[in-house]
Amino acid sequence: DFIVYEVPSITKLKEKGKFTYFVLMKKDYTTISALKIVSKKINIPLKYFGFAGNKDRHAITFQLCSVRFAGIKRLRKISLRNIKVVPVGKGDKPIKLGDLKGNYFKITVRDLDEEIAIKEREIPNFFDEQRFGKDGINVNIGRLLVKKQFCDAALLIKDKAIMEHLKRYPKDCIGALRKIPHQLLKLYVHAYQSWLWNSCAREVMEKGTDLEVDIKIPVIGFGIELENYPDLIKNVVKKRMNEEGITIRDFVFHQIPELSASGDDRALFVRPKIIGYRYAEDELHKGKKKLVIKFFLPKGSYATNAIRFLLE
Repeated sequence: DFIVYEVPSITKLKEKGKFTYFVLMKKDYTTISALKIVSKKINIPLKYFGFAGNKDRHAITFQLCSVRFAGIKRLRKISLRNIKVVPVGKGDKPIKLGDLKGNYFKITVRDLDEEIAIKEREIPNFFDEQRFGKDGINVNIGRLLVKKQFCDAALLIKDKAIMEHLKRYPKDCIGALRKIPHQLLKLYVHAYQSWLWNSCAREVMEKGTDLEVDIKIPVIGFGIELENYPDLIKNVVKKRMNEEGITIRDFVFHQIPELSASGDDRALFVRPKIIGYRYAEDELHKGKKKLVIKFFLPKGSYATNAIRFLLE
């Protein structure tokens, strides 16, 4: 009932190159957990795989990924349950987080009491809870990383490679953290940044009046310049950072440079592009309706968040 088609930034494929591009189709796995299984299957470390976004476990997803040191013939031999790998070409660059234009979604919403007219409109562009992990664990790990409490962060991650490293070298927490791919480690920092953005966005919406639809709120990182923002946003962000006991420079990681997060602008509102929708009888819930809807969202925006507001 939840299908996602990623629209990649990379559109030109080559016959030769350092990296092999492939479409990853998966069900009942996050992108990272699916790639872990693929990496074990072909005996290529996970750090040599690239992807643009970590897709939800509960969705059937199609996305472009990259891998180094594995050719098209090798990928074609992969056979796994609920995971399919389709090599499509070569290239000279790995796919990195954020290398996408957006996502098309086809979602079935069930157990509805009535039909609600769906209209294209601006909705709050919140990061969804799935980014934060169960009970906010990803946010907590990200917060510890930003505050350079590396040992506490390592213990919370509970990764086998990290634990084994700490058994051998109890004081080498940075070395332990480096045992997992930096893409995964950076997702924890992103989770904390996302949580900060959501809390700032909510406060801006509560305090602001007649907010412009194109207003942007910073994703806090070392590269943002708060003085360039309106007083309301500047004051809300400063207040949140004071409450968290952090500064912009805390997002620079001298010990693990690849974790450094420069920050960005994020639109407070997003407008889902509705491709079509229809209602029907819900065969799983007698007497109820189901909604089948197709829409497009730019990268970084969440379908579950969009559905919640579109059905209000």
